[in-house]
Amino acid sequence: METKDLDVAVEQRVYTENAAGQKIYQPGYKGIYNLSKAELARVVTKGYQAVQHAEVVEGTETALNNLGIRNYQKRVVQQGHKVTADFTFPDVVIKLERVGEEFATGIRVINSYDTSTGIVIVTRLSRLVCSNGMVLKHNGEGLILKHNSSLIPQLQSQIEITIKNMVNSHANLQAMVENCIADSIEWTMVDKIMMNLIGRKNHIEAITALLPAGRPPTRWELYNAITEHATHGKQLRPSIEAWLQNKAEKVLMTDSAGLMPAVVEVTA
Repeated sequence: METKDLDVAVEQRVYTENAAGQKIYQPGYKGIYNLSKAELARVVTKGYQAVQHAEVVEGTETALNNLGIRNYQKRVVQQGHKVTADFTFPDVVIKLERVGEEFATGIRVINSYDTSTGIVIVTRLSRLVCSNGMVLKHNGEGLILKHNSSLIPQLQSQIEITIKNMVNSHANLQAMVENCIADSIEWTMVDKIMMNLIGRKNHIEAITALLPAGRPPTRWELYNAITEHATHGKQLRPSIEAWLQNKAEKVLMTDSAGLMPAVVEVTA
């Protein structure tokens, strides 16, 4: 999708109607109207300021060019009032020796008009052997910015600083991932973990089919199965992919006990 095809938002006045049918202007609120879809995205408070999808995507491209990163692949998906842009850097490679895989680093950039997110920039790794992607939010280098009037003048510099830190930290990211993928998970735990984390039968069945047969999977294999389903699952909406990626990250970053459902003891 080209930047020129992204939805455009405008701000509108908000009115309420009294018992007599009269419209009363509400100065403390405003509507964020998706002009391209001819839909109201959200009623927000006065301090909220819409940031255009194109401004975020183009700002990311400008930041990459300013940092000398010109060899990248871009994929932009728009759904509802949200846009997700994935930028992959094939020249910046992470090798995970423990699992014998290589990943191109990258970033995922998200923006919305409906307040479901602010501006989000997180690390994204792409396997070199396929398009299966990993999204990691907790490596300490990401960015989440709320939409407010103080954001706009700093937007470009914030994006550039964040991307620079994320690219420069890939060695730390590699070490973090390596430390999270060693232990195996017993089959009896896998069912409980997936019911606790995911809870939806169709997704659980699809993920289970991707796990190795005849032995307990490693944490990495469970994580890999969830991200493969998230990336390659049939007719999955971007919001479902993001939801599954969040669940997968918990598998990677949480110890086995923390993944299990809580047990409540009832005393007489």
